[in-house]
Amino acid sequence: MTLTRRDVRDVLQRALQGRIPLTDVEVWAELIEGREDIGRESGSEDELNEAIFELANPSLTDKTVETLIRRWTARLA
Repeated sequence: MTLTRRDVRDVLQRALQGRIPLTDVEVWAELIEGREDIGRESGSEDELNEAIFELANPSLTDKTVETLIRRWTARLA
C-alpha cells in the first residue's frame, strides 16, 4: 500500500467540509505514522512524512489541528 499526496489531501478536504471530525485527522495520522508497511508516493516521501508527523503531533508544532489541516491542504494542492 502506498500513501499519496491525493490520499492525504482527500482526508484533509473531508475534514474541512465537516464530513469527518478534525480530531479524527490527528488519530488517522497517528495510525499512518506508525505503519512501516505503508509506503509513500515516489518523489513526495519527505513531504508526506512531514505532513503525517505534523498532523499526528499538533502539540509539537504549536498549531491547532485545523490550522495544520488548512496548511497541508494548500501545500498538497
